[in-house]
Amino acid sequence: MKALAHRTSSIMPKWQSIYSTYYDQFYMTIPCDAYDASEKPDALFDEKNVEKCVALFNYATVGIVITDKGGVIINVNKYAEIQFGYTKVEVVGKTVEVLLPQSIHSKHEALRNSFNKHPQNRIMGAGRDLYARRKNGTEFPVEVSLSHYSLNNEEYVIALVVDITIRKKNESLLVQRQSELQRITGERQNRNKGLEQKVQEQTIRQKKQMP
Repeated sequence: MKALAHRTSSIMPKWQSIYSTYYDQFYMTIPCDAYDASEKPDALFDEKNVEKCVALFNYATVGIVITDKGGVIINVNKYAEIQFGYTKVEVVGKTVEVLLPQSIHSKHEALRNSFNKHPQNRIMGAGRDLYARRKNGTEFPVEVSLSHYSLNNEEYVIALVVDITIRKKNESLLVQRQSELQRITGERQNRNKGLEQKVQEQTIRQKKQMP
C-alpha cells in the first residue's frame, strides 16, 4: 500500500477521496466517499477499504465509464461491459466515442471539449434523447450523469450510464394506448353525431307526415 500512497500524494477533499490500485491488470482510479486523506492518510489505503471500493465499482448496477481529459477510456466496470458488449481490454485506451453512434462522434467531441473547459456534475443531454452503441452496432437509449475529479493535477470524468430501453418501450406503449383511446373516442363521437343527425331527420319526416 505504500506504493499506492506515493502515487496518490495530493490532498483530496473529504467524501471524494481517490483510491488508486492495480486491479485486473489495469491501474485505475476509483472515486470513493470514505475518508479525508489529509486527516487519515493511512486509512485511505486500508486494504479492506480499497476492496470495498473496488466492489462498489465493479458490482454497481449502472455502467461506469472513467475517462481522462482527452476522452480516453481508462476504466469501465463490469456492468458497462455487459451494457456495451465489450470487454475492458477492448475499450481501455480508446476514446469514449467508441461507445457512441458514429453519426454523433464529431458533435460529441465538441461537447466533451466544452465540458472540460467548464466541468460540473450534471445530467448529460437534458431534454434530448441520448443513445449509446454496443459492440455489435446496435444502439440503445441511455441516461448519462457526468461528474469529474482531479488526481495528481490530471482531470478525469466519470460517466454513469443507465440503459432506459424498457422505460422508453413503456413510454411508447403508453403513447400508443393514448392514441388508440383518442381514436376510439373520436369514432364514438362521430357515430353519436351520425345517430343524432338520423334521429333529427326521422323526427322531421314524421312531423311532415302528420296531418
